[in-house]
Amino acid sequence: MKGESMASIRYGLWGRADLRGIPDEEAWFNQNRAAIIAQYSGQWILVKDKSVRGAFPTYDAAFNAGIQQFGLNSGFIVKQAVASDPKIVI
Repeated sequence: MKGESMASIRYGLWGRADLRGIPDEEAWFNQNRAAIIAQYSGQWILVKDKSVRGAFPTYDAAFNAGIQQFGLNSGFIVKQAVASDPKIVI
């Protein structure tokens, strides 16, 4: 996938996405993980501007809501409200 950064591949965003805020969104989610799990356990959480913008039953639903709300080229994240992120080995 020539031309795409690892961040764009990881978050499913392509082209000229502004990903500068992604590390801040990740850090905010991790700092607030316990509270997020308490309220949204197991759901997929849409995070933008260091706040929960929605909770959804599937990744696809959360990702599509992010695109509808913020556009494809914005820096939002979707994470599941679970105790730890799954390990992905490539």
